[in-house]
Amino acid sequence: KTQYKTMALILFIISGVFTIASSQDVTTKECPNLYHCNNAEITADQTSCSGRYSCDRSTITSSDAQGYINCNGMFACNLANSLEAERNIYCAGYKSCYISNKIEARNVICSGSESCDHRVNPDAPIKAHNLLYCGAQESCYSSALTVGNNAYCEGLQSCSESMITAGEIYADGTESCS
Repeated sequence: KTQYKTMALILFIISGVFTIASSQDVTTKECPNLYHCNNAEITADQTSCSGRYSCDRSTITSSDAQGYINCNGMFACNLANSLEAERNIYCAGYKSCYISNKIEARNVICSGSESCDHRVNPDAPIKAHNLLYCGAQESCYSSALTVGNNAYCEGLQSCSESMITAGEIYADGTESCS
């Protein structure tokens, strides 16, 4: 029950990106296909990597205050050189953002299983200036996590073996911080 309330609050906090950004002139980059946008340097207000293995080994930057990077395909943004956004980064696909060299945004949402897992490269930083949400199994496993405000470790073993620096840490998942 607590997990659903927390997720609802987090979605409420970050949902403004879709309504606010849609009213402006924005640049978008869509990568919907298998291996689409691999080894690319992408600079856009809104980037969506929805294809399997899309944006693999890429460098993606969103400097717009309302922009975002969305890695929702299976293995999307895997081994990325860098994922940097002023607003939000969503790692929702299975092993999306997996072993990326750098993930940094105002809010980082790791909701796919093993999505922000860094067990092979545990020193690669994940930095959320405001909020970090690790809501799936091993979603932020063995990671260096730096969070300005709240870190939510709600999935099974979601933040296990991680080094966490945060204002507040909410460890509601089973073995989430073991």
